[in-house]
Amino acid sequence: MAAIGTIRKYSGIAVGLIGISILAFVISDAFRTNSRLFNQDKLNLGSIAGQDVSYQDFQRRFDQEIERYKQRNQVEGVDDNTRNQMRDELWQKITDEIIYTKEYEATGIVISPEELAYTVSGPNPHQAVQQFFINPETKKFDRNRLISFLKNMDQYPDLKAVWLEFEQELIKEKIRQKYFALIKQSIFVSDLEAKDDYYSKNKFANFDYISLPLR
Repeated sequence: MAAIGTIRKYSGIAVGLIGISILAFVISDAFRTNSRLFNQDKLNLGSIAGQDVSYQDFQRRFDQEIERYKQRNQVEGVDDNTRNQMRDELWQKITDEIIYTKEYEATGIVISPEELAYTVSGPNPHQAVQQFFINPETKKFDRNRLISFLKNMDQYPDLKAVWLEFEQELIKEKIRQKYFALIKQSIFVSDLEAKDDYYSKNKFANFDYISLPLR
């Protein structure tokens, strides 16, 4: 009987300890889950059209933009105001890429290598290309400089990498131009619709009316 009493005495303590252990396990697991979610949220800057933008990807692209800015402007550093402006511009660029890329893919719009070559080195190269290859003496676009660079850029890996990224931006710009041109052409108003709209806005009528007293 004494043994039974002893078991009963400590059984409540054992149950309590088991309950506390289970509760601690649940809380610990929930904490780890929330911690993972919290860390995941910290790694994402935001979501655009359901697609997450990670901090790592944004920072990588931002660093690239900074380096291009330094090379383009021949400067060693970038001030805070310019950095903030570049961050805003990069975020807008990423937003446009995510939103419009799906539309571009749906319409099947592409830029062929021939089109890109024409944009870069055709009779009237892209304005940015002309700005890159200016003769320091005449202050005008120098086609010979452009052709020389295109033929020999393999000798300058760093410049080649910058140039290839520039070409990718050109491709995006040309695709965007094609897309909006397609939308513009798809918006058509017939003569009948134009007449209906005109008459609906300029149609007047004269009529007589009487006023009846209220009962």
